[in-house]
Amino acid sequence: MKQSVSGGCSLSPGYQFEPHVAENAFAELIQCYSNISIVHFVTLNLTTPTSGVTKSGTKITAINLSDGTSIQAKTFIDCSYEGDLMAQAGVWYVTGREAASAAAGGGPLNYNVPSGSSNMTTYNEPSAGFGGGQFTINQTTGDPANYSFVPNITLNGTLVYVSRTNGVYSATNNSNLLIGVTPYSGQAVGEGDSALMSYCFRPCLTDRPNVAGATYMVPFAGAGAAGCLQKPAGYSPSNYLLQLVLTPGTADGAHSVTDPKTGVTTLVGACYNEPNYKFDQNADYFGGSWLSNGWSPANPYYPTASLTERETAWQNHFNFQTGLYYFLANDAATTFSNLIAANSAWAKALNLTGANGGRNVLSHLIGTGTASNPEANTVVWQYQQLGLAADEFTTNSPANWPAQLYVREARRMVGQYVMTQFNMLDPDFNNTSTSSVLTHSDHVGMGGYQFDCHYTQALEIPKGTIIPGLSTSSTLYTAIQNTGGILLEGGIDEGLYPTKPFEIPYGALLPLSTQVTNLIVPVCLSASHVAYCALRLEPQYMICGEAAGCAAALAVQQNAGVVGAVNIVTLINTLKSYNVILDAIDYGWTTPQPSSCISTSG
Repeated sequence: MKQSVSGGCSLSPGYQFEPHVAENAFAELIQCYSNISIVHFVTLNLTTPTSGVTKSGTKITAINLSDGTSIQAKTFIDCSYEGDLMAQAGVWYVTGREAASAAAGGGPLNYNVPSGSSNMTTYNEPSAGFGGGQFTINQTTGDPANYSFVPNITLNGTLVYVSRTNGVYSATNNSNLLIGVTPYSGQAVGEGDSALMSYCFRPCLTDRPNVAGATYMVPFAGAGAAGCLQKPAGYSPSNYLLQLVLTPGTADGAHSVTDPKTGVTTLVGACYNEPNYKFDQNADYFGGSWLSNGWSPANPYYPTASLTERETAWQNHFNFQTGLYYFLANDAATTFSNLIAANSAWAKALNLTGANGGRNVLSHLIGTGTASNPEANTVVWQYQQLGLAADEFTTNSPANWPAQLYVREARRMVGQYVMTQFNMLDPDFNNTSTSSVLTHSDHVGMGGYQFDCHYTQALEIPKGTIIPGLSTSSTLYTAIQNTGGILLEGGIDEGLYPTKPFEIPYGALLPLSTQVTNLIVPVCLSASHVAYCALRLEPQYMICGEAAGCAAALAVQQNAGVVGAVNIVTLINTLKSYNVILDAIDYGWTTPQPSSCISTSG
């Protein structure tokens, strides 16, 4: 997928492209086949738990859409992020996080697998469950491997809670918790739960300024003037106090890059990864801080929610993310100044001026300096230069905004084969040599990515809290005992748990044959939460999707649509005839590769 390039970093043709170019390329692929019809703006009929599917025994005979249309076929593929067809057809699934072991307890929030079934179990994964990927003790340092913790601060002998709008803690009143923070519920390390990765949108941004006769951006700055980003519904600067609290986690220079157009070094963290001075912004490009546009409170309920509830979740994410852009470009400086002027204990606890020691957050966010000093290019300054690319997503509503919410994880099938952390974990992880990357005679694709789990929740951890299973010799334990604070929970330490290129077995795309025999699921495929963290990228969805398409065609041709009866050798040979890579050696990987062997960030 090549296009002319002007501006930006060194781009790789075929891998970095503008959104409209990619959309046009997909449209051209479809147009090559006159017998393919695309139906837009309809969904499966979700009025009841089975209204979207008509079955005869274990076969789906038709799917029923929200506009009253019924579509008959011999074989079906559920390529949705949510897995609605799979669920309506009676296929077993889970959401949330499995426990690290049976002894750890807990489990997913939503599942339709009978209790006690051998297919509904834990997989003894080292990174599973609450804190499993963060609190594991590093044998070298003796500390938890990786965690993000903002401690409360003692001022004049009084403990000030950074998780509270006025710094006051009450065990019986959560009304003054910062928006986005939830109380710690007493979970033990490794316990299963309903948590899912935070979602966000992936907008296309630019810093190419508008000039007379040419509109390149919808600026974030401008306080809502015509042609600028508007305040979303329910906007208030107070909605983003948690984002201010998280800013002390910022590291100088993290994600910094020099703009080839101006020569100015910035901290936004996004080199122009698309042509024509554009970039795709992920959740964590905010000056290397813990500040993120990811939003997690509604996520545990999204996968199984009604269409109306999902639309509300979409709007809430939109309001949060566009509001954050508006806040940073227009109101953050005033909000800081007002907090400082009030001289409240809470403002001091934020350490805005560095008066209490440590990082000068005010200087980093809204300070001024010279262009030769990267610290001059503060987060607020940068967002005042940015805006939505005016020539992208032009027909969407709202215009210039992606229609698709980035659903990183929803339902996960419990199918013929469940992929777990051990399918991709490097055999030498943490120098223990206790596992091996698994191989499969029926694998229909290769994957390669780290266990990339965006945080699942921001938790208030009061002073003195005991988290069962957390090492009492760790610095996190000590910090909680001394002050308490806010814990960003849910990540997986990618250094402690490295991955290798891994095989994706056909069985992970298939429901149990006792449930459905003519359905393939390449997106909500059969995997644990931890494994899905390495599977959940569009290139791997496409790899699984190509395998699903080939398998469905063979099933119709040879087996009356029964996907499990497809001859696996024929399927593999068919994929190879299309130059699908099915072996690391075929791709030239003779030694373990870096975990980011697919260059698409998640």
